[in-house]
Amino acid sequence: MKDEEIRDLLLHLAIVTKEIVKSEKVNGLIKPESELFEHWGVTSFSYDDTGCHVGKSGTQITKPSWIRGLFQIREIVIKTDEYRQLMDDLKTKTSFKEIEPNPVSRFLHKIVSEYLEDETIPEVRLHVLIDNFIMDIQNKPVKSGAIVQVSGIILHSDEIEIAPGVLLRKPKKEDFEIDIPVQVFRFFPHVPDPTAFLEISLQTKMPTNIQEEVTKAITILRLFKPGSVKWNTYRMYSESVSQFLGGTMTSGESHSAIDNYILQDNEIKNLKNFWMRLSSILPPIFYRFDVGKVDHISIAYNRYTDSLLQNGLNERRIANAIMGLEALYFKPTGELQELQYRLGIRVAKMLGKLNFDPIKIRCAIKDAYTIRSIFSHGGHLSYKEKRKYEAKYDGNIKNLLKLILDYLRVSIIVSMTIRSEKDEFIDIIDNAMIDDAANQRLLGVLNQAKNILEFNKGTPE
Repeated sequence: MKDEEIRDLLLHLAIVTKEIVKSEKVNGLIKPESELFEHWGVTSFSYDDTGCHVGKSGTQITKPSWIRGLFQIREIVIKTDEYRQLMDDLKTKTSFKEIEPNPVSRFLHKIVSEYLEDETIPEVRLHVLIDNFIMDIQNKPVKSGAIVQVSGIILHSDEIEIAPGVLLRKPKKEDFEIDIPVQVFRFFPHVPDPTAFLEISLQTKMPTNIQEEVTKAITILRLFKPGSVKWNTYRMYSESVSQFLGGTMTSGESHSAIDNYILQDNEIKNLKNFWMRLSSILPPIFYRFDVGKVDHISIAYNRYTDSLLQNGLNERRIANAIMGLEALYFKPTGELQELQYRLGIRVAKMLGKLNFDPIKIRCAIKDAYTIRSIFSHGGHLSYKEKRKYEAKYDGNIKNLLKLILDYLRVSIIVSMTIRSEKDEFIDIIDNAMIDDAANQRLLGVLNQAKNILEFNKGTPE
């Protein structure tokens, strides 16, 4: 059975459905009911380098609901000759199998819903629904995506098309003007106001693909600059007619991002290039749900994420960042002595090849490792020690944390590009300190990382 034949049958069914809806309304056999909604209006709105600031007020309103009428119309249409003819032809002339949920029933549900709201559905819209139904029964991907509320990144531009199908934009006043059914509102989670919206679109037939793309996008934004980038909630959508690919995901977190980073206008080109290069090498374990193998890079990234997102003592956040570096720069066995020294010179040597200041790195690693040791052994910085580090790092120990996070961030990106085994790469770093040939080899190993990081300067030295 050709697509055109299926299209004609579906179009005929839609016309019959429209006439039934019109007749039932005119004869008063179906009427809308009233549904109670919680309407959120915006009383004030501003956006600056500290984030999005929204004043809201809530009132209850009623809207017409056609739920009961929808099921009445469906039952009438299912008994028509047009519906039976469509089902018979699909089952006898195609590979279509009547499964639950029945794709034809879902198509009918969709067009009845739209006709009840507006009997004058444009012909173009009707053909889109029919085309998507045909793609569904042929098991082809359809346009899907997610609208993601993001915290942790501040934009200066109104919107940025980072890559095909990926748009990052500022929040708008109308994003917060919403109506929520009262029955849903009582379970509606409280989430902080986003600092940005991420709109993702792709061709897929699996909801997990949408979720993975959201996680992948957040990961890349988190690795572009050190910042507490996270998703608060996102709504999935799909143009599929017969499959349910929608729904809202909520992180369950009620606190705002700890540290925002600002995306300057002059960094947009860098972000686009960084995105293009990193997305092709990002390990699947960073964003996929069916990959269970844990390695040193994923452990380091988890510690990086913990340090970025978990609020609390700076000592704990510094300890997490140092543990991330240890996962990358220490061999699993045989290294039990002079750990602070080994870590400092290895990180300094490697990042020194990427235009970081090796002396500054070694000093920062030494201070951070000392803090990590104090915290890991159940202690905390004394008043005198805090004052010492504050004086050394421009009045705030958090500046030391930012340096260590940036060293870890760059080291994670470098590790993604390395084809050598971890132990071999560590040996390359160690040998490069005393041998010119090994030093040249290290430079060669870092070439791919340089191509990515030339668009991503991170924290200024």
